[in-house]
Amino acid sequence: MEKKGTEEDQTQLKSNSWKMDDDAFEFIDDDEREEKKNRQRGKKVMKKERRIYSVRNREKKKSGQVKNQIIYFESVMILVLAAILIISTLFQSRNMRRVMEAIADLTKQGTTLNDEVMRLNRDIQSLESFQESYLAANSGETILTYDSDGNEVRLPILPNVPKHPYDWTCLQSLYGRKNYIINGQRVSKQGIDVSSFQGEIDWQRVKEDGIEFAIIRLGYRGYGTGRIMLDDYYEANIQGALDAGLEVGVYFFSQAISEEEAVEEAQIVLENIKNYQLTYPIIYDAEEIPSDTARTDGLTVRQLTDNAIAFCEYIEAAGYSSMIYSNKRWLLTKLDLERLTDYDVWFAGYINIPEYPYDFKMWQYTESGTVDGIEGNVDMNVSFMEYRAQ
Repeated sequence: MEKKGTEEDQTQLKSNSWKMDDDAFEFIDDDEREEKKNRQRGKKVMKKERRIYSVRNREKKKSGQVKNQIIYFESVMILVLAAILIISTLFQSRNMRRVMEAIADLTKQGTTLNDEVMRLNRDIQSLESFQESYLAANSGETILTYDSDGNEVRLPILPNVPKHPYDWTCLQSLYGRKNYIINGQRVSKQGIDVSSFQGEIDWQRVKEDGIEFAIIRLGYRGYGTGRIMLDDYYEANIQGALDAGLEVGVYFFSQAISEEEAVEEAQIVLENIKNYQLTYPIIYDAEEIPSDTARTDGLTVRQLTDNAIAFCEYIEAAGYSSMIYSNKRWLLTKLDLERLTDYDVWFAGYINIPEYPYDFKMWQYTESGTVDGIEGNVDMNVSFMEYRAQ
């Protein structure tokens, strides 16, 4: 059976209960104070963090502004440098173009001068060589040539054929063109000879390039068929050259095998020049066909000479000057020069100094000349004689 406690025990128990309550209140107060302290500390920490954050933001903003200023300054500097570079490039490009043009001009002039010096040296060497060979060849009264097979042939100097009067130390080359100079005065004339091979020609430009006379092919006889043909461009060339103020002559390429055919060729020429005022001769062109068989191959020296005389006599009987064209070998081995002393000679020799002892009035010195107004190469000539209107 449960017993109730005494009054004293109950009083003691109550006292203890109050004591516990006081302790509990005291414990609660301590917690509140601690919590309050913690809140105060938290507020301080937060204030400090806010200040730090604020300072950092200001520093960051200030740093960003500095960066922006640096970037802006760098951009401006880049633009300025780019502008300076562009202007400098343009200026340098313009100056460089001028410099390059000046260099090109100097180079061209230097090259031209160097070419002329080299030509002069070659002419001097050729002259010396020619004089030596000429003296050697003539010491025994002979002249050196070659037959159709390339073998050396020494022929006697013909006493009855007039020698040329030229002093080859007076021959000068300027820009690839031959001039005969006596006492500082040019006494020769620059000329060309043309045919349909040159096509259409701008004769005014030819004149302006220093050409003074032109020998124009009027026609030819076929070396195989024997048929006479007129040059397709002879009319345009004669009229164009005359209109430009050049002196003009004509030539006919002959393959006559008889005097009758030679006269026929002369008649064709006269018929087709009657409407033109010519000053240079009408020329009989007789030469070898090296790459094929020609109808004139078997003709004797006598027959070839008779043909040349027949052509020239017919031309001169009509009041015109005549001339015979050929090279050294043909003149020396295919013609009887002692029978042809009444006719002028147009000598063809593509050398620096003509190696031909007898008299001649014109010299065809190259087949690869260049002249303004003519496309491609053209034969160049120098005339040692002043021809008059016929």
